[in-house]
Amino acid sequence: MPPLSSALDLLAFPRRQWAFHGVTIYHLQRPSRTEYWKMGLVWPRGMSMETRHCDLYFATIQGPNHLHLNNGDWTFQELDLVGGADCADQSSTGALFADVEGDGDLDLLVNGIGTGTRLFINDGSANFIEHGESGLARTGGAMSMAMADADQDGDLDLYVAHYRENTWKDLPPGVTPRVVQRGNRPHALPEDRFLAIDHGPGRKPGITEVGEPDRF
Repeated sequence: MPPLSSALDLLAFPRRQWAFHGVTIYHLQRPSRTEYWKMGLVWPRGMSMETRHCDLYFATIQGPNHLHLNNGDWTFQELDLVGGADCADQSSTGALFADVEGDGDLDLLVNGIGTGTRLFINDGSANFIEHGESGLARTGGAMSMAMADADQDGDLDLYVAHYRENTWKDLPPGVTPRVVQRGNRPHALPEDRFLAIDHGPGRKPGITEVGEPDRF
């Protein structure tokens, strides 16, 4: 098998035939029950950690999230998350590691349906403590997110993409999508939640549900 520069190569180039040879890390199965894995994240450990191998944090729709530490030999060991960093009380949709404090180690942000964005501070030893006064929104259907120094002031800014806490398929009270004609164009109602899709003359218009505003 060709040498890899880091565990990141293993995830970034899954089409290589040798990449997953003898290694199963992209499909984790629990014998006790079915779990729906939303995503896995690669985390290069902070400077204060002993090594710089890439670890994995999995955000799950059902059940607690999981952190797997890279042993450096193509195997991973799950680390017990304390302080609520497993987010077992929510449906997690995304996660991000970033040095929010600027202290050299990577902190953890986790999105969830109905729980918004939560921030957990890394003490440098992969112990994450939730920062309850972060100012981040704790409501809405937070999905993916990204961080960058958008205003070039030397610290990281956060953009969070939102969908919804529930959809019309969840049958929320008072939400009944329908399409009406206004002139030559279809319009979906309620207008703050749905958009009509015009398929052309003689064809029934479609309807799609839009998400909540993103947050920056």
